[in-house]
Amino acid sequence: MVKALQYKTFGKPDVLQLVDLPLVHPKADEVSIKVSHVGLNPMDWAIMGNPEVAPNFGVKLPQTFAYDFAGIIDEIGPEVTDFKVGDHVFGTTMKGAATEQLIFSTKKRGLFHRPDFVEDDVASTLAVAGHTAAVALRKAHVTAGDTLLVGGAAGGVGIFTVQLAQILGAKVIGTASDSTADFLQDLGAEQISYGPGLADRLKNKEITAAIDLFSHETLKAALELGVKADKMCRHHVSRASSWDSNGYRWRSSSF
Repeated sequence: MVKALQYKTFGKPDVLQLVDLPLVHPKADEVSIKVSHVGLNPMDWAIMGNPEVAPNFGVKLPQTFAYDFAGIIDEIGPEVTDFKVGDHVFGTTMKGAATEQLIFSTKKRGLFHRPDFVEDDVASTLAVAGHTAAVALRKAHVTAGDTLLVGGAAGGVGIFTVQLAQILGAKVIGTASDSTADFLQDLGAEQISYGPGLADRLKNKEITAAIDLFSHETLKAALELGVKADKMCRHHVSRASSWDSNGYRWRSSSF
């Protein structure tokens, strides 16, 4: 038997239960993963607490909690060629990741080899938060030379956005609480307080692109500062949204 964290009814975290599940062997195209770490995202709680939303993600009760994971392959099916026993992997699965054993079909997307220089605790955060940051940067067309404003820069997605933007060659200014100023500075970003008057505090910063990971405040400020519509993007839970040509209506892109 293996342990798994599941919910049998939708609701708040108190519906989660630790249950015993049978140990299974992978089928021909599947691998068995001994899960070592599970990454948590806002979508985990949003789906668990919203029965109207859950079917859109293929959730069927009982559901194993969480979606991002890292671990090591301990058994493979006879048709598996891209992975072997002992491989360190990470990924995401809508079947649920908070379990001691995860069966994953290699015919499906979402399973990746973990680089040797990345530990499991970090790898377990990459699939949703890291991917979201990468998509947001692409939607905002961030390139070298941009001065990027990131709303909610000290959050899970924000941390990846700040670092990836700098790899692209952009300068980063992030809205966050004053208590995170030193943290963001260590990441290479300039912290600026959120709240009323944001555009005024940014008027001499020459902002050329904006990604809002928290509300609409950052994009509203960017509009006031004259940032072009195709250089802005807003993320919420599992969607990235960018402004249309008139700058006042959303168009969304799932990923």
